[in-house]
Amino acid sequence: AHIFDYGADNCIKIEVNGGFKYPYGAVGSGTYYVKCESVDCCYAGQGTDVPSIKKWDIGPENLLTKVKYLGKRDTTELFNNSVHGAEVWSQTTSIPFSKIGIDYTFYVTRKTNPDNTTDVVTHRIDYSVPGDTKVKAGSI
Repeated sequence: AHIFDYGADNCIKIEVNGGFKYPYGAVGSGTYYVKCESVDCCYAGQGTDVPSIKKWDIGPENLLTKVKYLGKRDTTELFNNSVHGAEVWSQTTSIPFSKIGIDYTFYVTRKTNPDNTTDVVTHRIDYSVPGDTKVKAGSI
């Protein structure tokens, strides 16, 4: 699932893809809206539409992508909330047949659950495209 929550009293978009093992099949997967337009609920799709959710995982290293652990740092996430001791990971992906690439810096923490599984929480991703002055660096 991915939650687009822009704070305050704004529209919140929730995308859920339960996958093949989801107990209710495609029903339950979909795009949900809270506090959007003049209503406080809504569902987009036909009841079986499964959204294609962008994965913001740190990518696997390969010929075009290099990943490096940069240590731990204090940082801020959305709305300047402080995050202490976040792991910092750098990912640089070259774009074939060009002189540019995409740089991502991930700030993540790990949370151990009662069942000994671990959740990785992404607090912020900084991005830039060195070599292309048209793309402004930013954070998501």
